[in-house]
Amino acid sequence: MMDAGISSFKIEGRLKDINYVKNTVLFYRQALDRLMEGKDLKKASSGKIFTDLIPDLEKTFNRGYTDYFLNSRKKGIVSWDSPKFKGEIIGKAVKIFQDSFLLDKTADFLSPGDGIAFFTSEGVLTGTLVQKVSNKQVYADHCGLIPPSAVLYRNQDHVFFKKLKNSSVERKIALNLKFFEREGVLFLEGVDEDGLKSEIKIETALIQAENPLKTVENTKKLLERLGETIFYLQESVFDHENPFFIPASALNEARRKVCEAVTRQRAQKTTCPPTTVSNVQYPIKQIDFNSNISNRKAACFYEKRGCEIIEKALETGISYPKKRLMTLKYCIRFELGICLKNKKEPNPDLFLTDPKGNVFQLVFDCENCRMELYSK
Repeated sequence: MMDAGISSFKIEGRLKDINYVKNTVLFYRQALDRLMEGKDLKKASSGKIFTDLIPDLEKTFNRGYTDYFLNSRKKGIVSWDSPKFKGEIIGKAVKIFQDSFLLDKTADFLSPGDGIAFFTSEGVLTGTLVQKVSNKQVYADHCGLIPPSAVLYRNQDHVFFKKLKNSSVERKIALNLKFFEREGVLFLEGVDEDGLKSEIKIETALIQAENPLKTVENTKKLLERLGETIFYLQESVFDHENPFFIPASALNEARRKVCEAVTRQRAQKTTCPPTTVSNVQYPIKQIDFNSNISNRKAACFYEKRGCEIIEKALETGISYPKKRLMTLKYCIRFELGICLKNKKEPNPDLFLTDPKGNVFQLVFDCENCRMELYSK
């Protein structure tokens, strides 16, 4: 997608907890950074992520993963059995006891507090918590509900979530520091990755270092101590042949002032310039429910561009019988192996019913390989 020119990616975090957001954002941040290496690409934001956590998308909420129709039309892209998070497969239960079960492999990767999910004999997804592990035997509550040879899933990795909660994830801005002498005075200059800079006069006498190599080494170590600032040291440069000895107190003070000055500049730079909105005429003149107009501001946006609102959004509560609600590349006939392109047979009407009793008609546009959902 990046090679195709897509430059903005959205991560769905609505109704998700902090563990999901932290794990998912970090995973994709690292993936994008790897993809940009060696390419003429630059992040829209500044900074680099420092963390001790290895993200894992299998550990937080998902219904499985698919490339959808990116490469070809294929089956198996739906979750038939449950809309809930099953977790990662850990094996099969080969023997069931009242307070434990035997796994088909050594269970030393499980820990007390792990969540185990399984489908009951009635097909209902349920679960329990691990209490103790001994070789292949796993002790847990409600083991009597586990059917023989049931596939078991782990939907809560206690150790991973503990690491996730306690891990450090910080965004730091690259900072280059340079020492230079000007008219008998020593200065420390700081330039961040966005080109913002500041220079501070170092209040110290110019004394040539007795051991230049050791002085440079010690100075670099002090400069790396950026602590609670928003920066990390990318490079330090000594712009003179013979390094000067700089007392630690003077060096620390200069480093602190440089960081504070560049931080202030960053705060001033982030003020967004005012934008103007153009009222270009919209190509469609009559706007129906498909444009999802549910409030006055949305209606005003279209009206300023010469449109007439003839229907409001469905979520406003207005009933639109026999309206097309969805157009899908996904086809339930193809999923079930009864595609009309492959099997020339009568095409009876198909319907979907939701838990509230609402009925929706399915219409199949076989020429374009699409499925449409209509209100009944």
